[in-house]
Amino acid sequence: LVGSEMCIRDMCMAMMAASAFFFLSMNSFDKKWRTSILVSGLITFIAAVHYYYMRDYWAAHGESPTFFRYVDWILTVPLMCVEFYLILKVAGASKKLLSTLIFASVVMLVTGYLGEATPLDAALWGGISGAAYFYIVYLIMFGKAKDLAISAVILRPFIPTFIVTSSRKLSIFKICTRILGFVSFAQNPLRGSLH
Repeated sequence: LVGSEMCIRDMCMAMMAASAFFFLSMNSFDKKWRTSILVSGLITFIAAVHYYYMRDYWAAHGESPTFFRYVDWILTVPLMCVEFYLILKVAGASKKLLSTLIFASVVMLVTGYLGEATPLDAALWGGISGAAYFYIVYLIMFGKAKDLAISAVILRPFIPTFIVTSSRKLSIFKICTRILGFVSFAQNPLRGSLH
């Protein structure tokens, strides 16, 4: 295996290890956190499987596996929103917050895919996708999600970790779009996508 393939292989192994940790340690958590831990395990498991397929696709075709990335993200990003909701539910999060997060994540993903799939309108779709992304980050870092976390005594010690982790998880979506698109473009500028 060479550079990128080894990196993706290592990410797959790390995500599988994280899944095993979440699934095997689930019973050691208080009952109110178990569903959130289960969802975390599902997210890392789904991502590991898709990254494994992405590695094979990239090795066989030498281009960014755009379709596989978005299939992965259309499953895992809304699940992350469910995870945020489950964590904040102890602080009184409403299903309205959950539906807002999921709706914004779907808008971010669908318009992001359209931006990559239709290069003529890439700036428009990328702008809409970016706006949805920043709206989610705003809700988590400054909006309703942060207010709920602050209001819950049980969550106060974890607020900085929650905010940073939530933002990092969503940032992985945007970073991977750029890196995988750039790798594909650098290898074959006629087939790759720099979006």
